[in-house]
Amino acid sequence: MKKLILIGFILFLRVTLSAQISVSPPSINVNSQNPTSVPLTFGPLSSDYRPVEAIWCGELTLSAGIGQTCRPDTIYGSLPERYNKSQRRTLSNGGDYLFDVMAVPASVTRRAYQTAQSGGSARFFYVRRFVSNAGNPDIFVNVICRMGGGGARTPFTITAVKIRTPDEKPILFLKSGNPIPPVYYELQYNGSGTLRGRWEIVQPGEEMPSEFDLLPEAALPIDQRGQQKLYTQVSRFDVFLPPSGKYLLPAPDRIPNYVEGQYFLLLRLEVSFDRETEIELPFSNVVVIPTPTPTPTVTPTPPIGTTTAAQSFADTDLASLNTAVNAVSQIDGQIQNGGTAAFPMPFLRIQVGAFNDKLSWIKNGLITKNDKQLFILNSNPQNLFETIEGEKAALNSYAWYELKNTDVYLVEFVSEADVRLLGAYVSGSKFSYHLPKILRERFKNRRVYWRVSALKNSGKLIARTDKQRIM
Repeated sequence: MKKLILIGFILFLRVTLSAQISVSPPSINVNSQNPTSVPLTFGPLSSDYRPVEAIWCGELTLSAGIGQTCRPDTIYGSLPERYNKSQRRTLSNGGDYLFDVMAVPASVTRRAYQTAQSGGSARFFYVRRFVSNAGNPDIFVNVICRMGGGGARTPFTITAVKIRTPDEKPILFLKSGNPIPPVYYELQYNGSGTLRGRWEIVQPGEEMPSEFDLLPEAALPIDQRGQQKLYTQVSRFDVFLPPSGKYLLPAPDRIPNYVEGQYFLLLRLEVSFDRETEIELPFSNVVVIPTPTPTPTVTPTPPIGTTTAAQSFADTDLASLNTAVNAVSQIDGQIQNGGTAAFPMPFLRIQVGAFNDKLSWIKNGLITKNDKQLFILNSNPQNLFETIEGEKAALNSYAWYELKNTDVYLVEFVSEADVRLLGAYVSGSKFSYHLPKILRERFKNRRVYWRVSALKNSGKLIARTDKQRIM
């Protein structure tokens, strides 16, 4: 009986030891007020184990399998499917590991912060569960998350990106060869580090980038870096970001836009050094290839007058150079992941040349003014501050984009009930109208909108833009 118990214990110990899965890094600092994204590696994974879920919680308890799981009454949330970037990868020695980007939502950090405020612990846990297809016990692997202020000891990660254009629209309209107006990418981030990357342009006729192509390089497994589709490079940037949490990255002012069509400006973020996001592979991936013992051979002396044939490259033994498909090559030391994000970077759409279709012109034909410009106009209609006279004169000019095959434009200012207050005809070669100051004063304290109609010389209506409020 004792022998049976001993044998059963040894078998259980062997299963337990062989199924252990480690994680790198085992603990991280997260921002207590904003989302956080950190790459993780889980492994080694045997062929019968696969990941099934990821949960955040405040306390751990014993599980029915291997490791500790979340206590049910302290669960904060689970990993959203749209943020699930986990991939199973293969090492060059045949071992498998899981590459995961832990994207902590703001809702999870908010609940953890409230727990700490009420006297609870200032740390919480991220638990990954792995199940076996062969019926072996489930494995639970946890990562310790310590809340902080998002400063220098927090992983350097991008949490949000917003494109800032003059009219706050994610699309620009340019004439061929003209420069780009001031455009900024507003980045929200945690930690501190060097933001390194490049601007690329997708030209008319080129294939659009996929979601994989728009991800930051640090959000990809080490073997997939360098496999993203490349486009024409416009410029590069390399700036240090202090732990302030927000930065305005200026976009390039010129692109090769001499051909009419639709362009796409891409933000490509590269990996930067950050000690807080360093990870390592779960086990050594060095392939040990035994060196065969050379067998001495006697080389016969060729006869006089003959030449020795050179050994062809095809005759060379290349078996030692073969590796598994998609395998990670040999890596020594830490893997850098600074500047990562759990989402693809947004791109700026640029329309060069006149509109060819009426539907796009109807929706986007008017050049809008931002909130600051409207405030200057509407808060001071009589120009009581002479210092902004020039600025107000420029802002009183209303512009639109060209629609092909138009002979004349009709600019209308209408009331909320769509009653025309003012109308003016403009030549088809001009794309702006200056509203006299005395007429604008008549619009005071009223809801006024403007729109533009494209007409033929015969008066036939081609298209009319949607109206836009000015006061």
